Amino acid sequence: MRNKKIVITGGPGSGKTEIIKELENRGYYVKHEIVRILYKKGKKKGVNAFKKDPFEFSEKLLEYRINQFDSSSKINYNIEKPYIFFDRGIHDTFAYLNFLKKNYNYKNIIFSFSYDFVFLLNPWKKIYVNDNERMESFSDSRKLFNSIKLIYSEAKIKSKIILNDSVENRVDYIINYLNHIQ
Repeated sequence: MRNKKIVITGGPGSGKTEIIKELENRGYYVKHEIVRILYKKGKKKGVNAFKKDPFEFSEKLLEYRINQFDSSSKINYNIEKPYIFFDRGIHDTFAYLNFLKKNYNYKNIIFSFSYDFVFLLNPWKKIYVNDNERMESFSDSRKLFNSIKLIYSEAKIKSKIILNDSVENRVDYIINYLNHIQ
């Protein structure tokens, strides 16, 4: 037996990080997002690393996400909590490049790394906040949500859209849903 790899994703400001934190608080294995750390490193150098060179930034991000994916296979199986949750997955990298209309030959990569399931968080205006690391508008968040949904569909990874609700209710829904599809 192995732990199932589950992605929590969606457009910016949809509540992914809070859900990941709640899953971690409940004792599940999680893999945190690194994109904000990369943004901050660029800002210290006085540049927006993503806007300056989206491909270089995406390559670093992709390398990190692939390392997360690979390292998750080394985590001991837990029969009580058999899931590893990822705050975004490898495929999100290409969804962002597609959103920006940046061509990248990603077909081989998205079929080389498959998650067991993806939960897509709806854009949610009520909780959306623009901050120092979030460059996208709420309108962009909606477009990115569609780009993300499309890329996981293209990779033929099963997914489910999570409706807007409290963090606790969304996490309860995710766990119950996973427990019933096993």
